[in-house]
Amino acid sequence: MTTSIDTVKSLRRALDPSDGAANLRVLADGTALSEGFHVTEISVADIQSLDCGGRRLAWKESTIQVLDSGTGRPMTIATLRTILEKAEATLPGLTNLPLAIDADPNGAGLRRYSVAGVEAGPDGVTVALISRSAVCKPVVEAAQKGLPGCRSVGCCA
Repeated sequence: MTTSIDTVKSLRRALDPSDGAANLRVLADGTALSEGFHVTEISVADIQSLDCGGRRLAWKESTIQVLDSGTGRPMTIATLRTILEKAEATLPGLTNLPLAIDADPNGAGLRRYSVAGVEAGPDGVTVALISRSAVCKPVVEAAQKGLPGCRSVGCCA
């Protein structure tokens, strides 16, 4: 499977080599969504937050919401491409924003995922999703800067 699919653009590129008539399969942490799933919404959000160190942060992100309804026919690669192209033409900046996938596999409750990879196989194309975890931005920043601990960048821990 491919990795680093973190924008609509990178998802589209990962799907590019696939036959448009191929069925799309989605695995959320290894659990397959029903064949009748569909994309209910693609959104762009302006996020403003306050991190645990008291820093004000702002960014934009995109989300694709998938309904695991179990009704309808399987989605094809061509259908998803059309949905993504329409969203990119309609939502300014969508193409390169950080991407999350919201899904409710088997009615287990809405969860947020990242795309782990896309793989073509004999039965179609599989998009693998992995659950997202909570992140302390000061911890990540300290690690990226090689600092000894998150308090050096303002974490309250």
